Amino acid sequence: MISVVGTLITDNLVDNFGISLHTTTIIFALVLAVTFTWWYPVEKTLSIHSIYTRRREGFSWLAILFTFALGTAAGDLIAEKFGLGYLASALLMAAVICAITALRYGVKLNAVLAFWLAYILTRPLGASLGDFLSSTGTWAGCTGCNWAPPQPPSCLPSSSSRSSST
Repeated sequence: MISVVGTLITDNLVDNFGISLHTTTIIFALVLAVTFTWWYPVEKTLSIHSIYTRRREGFSWLAILFTFALGTAAGDLIAEKFGLGYLASALLMAAVICAITALRYGVKLNAVLAFWLAYILTRPLGASLGDFLSSTGTWAGCTGCNWAPPQPPSCLPSSSSRSSST
């Protein structure tokens, strides 16, 4: 539920209050940085494997809230305002997550840092894929895309012929 709230905060700020995606991306990046900056000195860790007190749980939920708000703002900014489109944006996010994974296992990037970086990128990855798959027509969130959901094989009756026979 908190992930939905994070997404709705960004969407409402942009759609209903006219705050730009550039601005919301910067604001939520800063707020998330403040959350981590506050959490670490108090708890001496940002690991999700050591959340066993109410205070640590509160910090983690706060980070998750702002992660989803940031992910929504940054994902929409890249896909829509930078004109990359939904599919290319999703592929970019997936590539960056793969790069983080390679850094984690290749040069031993800190596991907690790798987790939070990848976690932040899961929101724009999922949102971009969802937006791409739910779009129809030539726009489909990107220039030159012509995505349409798969159609049933022609040997099957169409939905209109099935519904008229019932």
